[in-house]
Amino acid sequence: MYTATSAEGTGWKLTFPQSETTVDGKPVFVEGTNIEFALQFYKEAISNNATQTITFGPEVVLPETVPNDFPDLIASIVTDRGAGTITITFRGDINDSAIDSFTEGVIKVAIRNTSTETSGFESVDIRIGDGTPQTFDFFVQEQSDEPFTATQNTQTKTANTNLTQHVSVDGTTGKVTVNPAISDEKIRYTLDTTALEERTSTVTDTLDAALRYNEDFTITTTTWDANGYNKTVGPQQALPVTLNAEKDSFTADLTLPARSQTTITYTASLRAEQAALVEAELQRQYDEALTDDDKVDNGFNLVIPAMNNTATWSDALTGGTPTEYSRTVGGNVWVNGLPKPNTGTIFTKSSAQAPKIIDPQRTQVHKQSRTPSTRNSPRSTVKTNFGCSIRTSSSRTLFQQA
Repeated sequence: MYTATSAEGTGWKLTFPQSETTVDGKPVFVEGTNIEFALQFYKEAISNNATQTITFGPEVVLPETVPNDFPDLIASIVTDRGAGTITITFRGDINDSAIDSFTEGVIKVAIRNTSTETSGFESVDIRIGDGTPQTFDFFVQEQSDEPFTATQNTQTKTANTNLTQHVSVDGTTGKVTVNPAISDEKIRYTLDTTALEERTSTVTDTLDAALRYNEDFTITTTTWDANGYNKTVGPQQALPVTLNAEKDSFTADLTLPARSQTTITYTASLRAEQAALVEAELQRQYDEALTDDDKVDNGFNLVIPAMNNTATWSDALTGGTPTEYSRTVGGNVWVNGLPKPNTGTIFTKSSAQAPKIIDPQRTQVHKQSRTPSTRNSPRSTVKTNFGCSIRTSSSRTLFQQA
């Protein structure tokens, strides 16, 4: 279909604006912004007292005034906002030499892009003088609309939690304690998939055996229209899943609309019986550190072993071949200035203040400066590496009962 790019009259040309973004070849302009036209005129248009009217129509919001950058030639530029017209009148004292030496002038005319409730196509019929109207077709993006910009189908997985806040170390006794509340901590997982075209998909998610689902699966689907506009966020709904007996693996069948983004969320927690095993593992690491002079002098991490979670997608996107996306949660507790046992006593007590976990909001570990080590001193400080060390590598199952 022919798309006009300008309107013309003798000695006049109004060039229609373009944009980097297009919909079906039509330029896209955001609601409420100005759309700037270039009104060109040539020597053929110029004569004493000559006038020319450009008609945009009453539905177009014209500016109150249009700047006159050619006062030696143009006497006035008058805007009639009610009628949607702009009239240019030339001076009556222009000499022939001024006209002969003239090549081209450009008058900038900016119309206001009117408000709209939804994104969609608009058109304006523009006429120069008595010439044939030319239709300017364009697309208006509603101001808060977010277009669909994906160029390929994608799938991602994220996880976030803080387990180390439940770990404490008593520097006077060497006792590592894991608060049983660690099993109440909810590890939040998110699965996102983007679909260019409609398709069905099956996702299978498997937790580390040390974890269990909290059975709070939800799904939210965001869609766009055929032009990739008018974003609509659907309600968050419960996601039907098939859960295994151990509650550490589920399967869900999905229908993904064209031009959509689907988000699945759920949480998992450490099994109650695992808290004691976490504590025993961290205590083992702490006691082992007593035999390592380098760790005694320079500090070390107590590492909560990583717990892996893998989502496997199988659909037309993968050609029937499952693709895996894994995320790991765990955490590190930094111990600096570890006391070393003396003959006849496990720890020499010289301070009543035990070390404590640093502010859980901190996400970086910074080794504190200290005076040269006195191995008989019981002071130790504990820092945590929060953010829980998300990695994409696979890991072993966490803790196994002996």
